[in-house]
Amino acid sequence: MNKNHEVATAIANNSFLIEEFLAKEIQEGKLEPSLFTEDSSEIKIHNHCHQKALSNQKITFDILNLPKNYKVTIIPSDVVVWRARLVTKRNIMKQV
Repeated sequence: MNKNHEVATAIANNSFLIEEFLAKEIQEGKLEPSLFTEDSSEIKIHNHCHQKALSNQKITFDILNLPKNYKVTIIPSDVVVWRARLVTKRNIMKQV
């Protein structure tokens, strides 16, 4: 194995999406619920396609659920597409 390949492998093994990095910090006990507010909050998330392709959207879901009184819901992709089409259609209708 040549030196460039070793360096590239080392970089690849230490490259993460921010969600993966935060999940690792939680797993290692470096982030915990006591660091966050205890206020209630409802969060709806839709992960971008690149996040879904490179990782697992459950990681984002779990991170956002770390604060004690947060309620997180994943918005299904079809809902986001439907909403975007509706907004586009309304904008077109306003122009007519």
